Amino acid sequence: MYFRYDQIADAYSHTFEWLFRDSSLGFEDWFRSGTGIYWISGKPASGKSTLMKYAFSHPQTSAALSEFHSIDHQVMAGFFFHERGSTNQKSLSGLLHSILYQILSSTPQLTSTILHFYIALHPNRARRVWTIPAMKKALRAIIDQTRIKVSICLFLDALDEYDGDYNDIATFLKDLVKQKASSNSVSQTNIKICLSSRREPLLIDLIGSNPIHELTRDDISFYVRSRLEDHPRMLRYLASKGKENETANGLINYIVTVAEGVFLWVALVVNDLLHGLADGDNIH
Repeated sequence: MYFRYDQIADAYSHTFEWLFRDSSLGFEDWFRSGTGIYWISGKPASGKSTLMKYAFSHPQTSAALSEFHSIDHQVMAGFFFHERGSTNQKSLSGLLHSILYQILSSTPQLTSTILHFYIALHPNRARRVWTIPAMKKALRAIIDQTRIKVSICLFLDALDEYDGDYNDIATFLKDLVKQKASSNSVSQTNIKICLSSRREPLLIDLIGSNPIHELTRDDISFYVRSRLEDHPRMLRYLASKGKENETANGLINYIVTVAEGVFLWVALVVNDLLHGLADGDNIH
């Protein structure tokens, strides 16, 4: 999980803060008391993975989750799919291995809940290997357990990079939270899933989404202006009055509008502009 996580760019200073401030998104409220799946969708290269990294590591997320009912243990487990990575970075087997490891590492008291599934694997072998069916049973057993109060929040990034049948994994995740909703009333595990992906019709039908590319215009504007102001000549244009100021601000507004929420394109364009300014180009 952390190999891909470490490769994802950190959020630019003061961007994505709307995630916690905009009450209409219901993000923080969902962590505090919501259930089911919270889906962050968006165009390719619109910053979904950076936003997921931001949310996964932000102290406000952990603080909000700690308010979710009266719990003894809080677990945040993440998996960041990577289509160019190894099999374990883009498969259901890799996902299940990773989240089970993170859950049990955080709450070892749950080990006894799933131990019998592991023992039942190839009983005549000294070293057993987890199978996908066994790991699914183990995760479902954790959801149904009645011994300790535990809140589990899974962060699953780039689901569209899953190397398998998209319908199968989407349905599996939906069934996990459905299982909790329909499980016996004495179950002590609360589970919710925050996931990101491109705007897949299947997920739109199953869940409903919050399209990130419709929410980042102010972030992109701040990023473009801040980066360009790092160059003394551009800073001088923006601080001036008259045509140079008008042209500089017009350029920024043009980039923000044409980007249509695609952060990667913006970063490439800004880098090209800064290189051009360094080479003596003007903005006219």
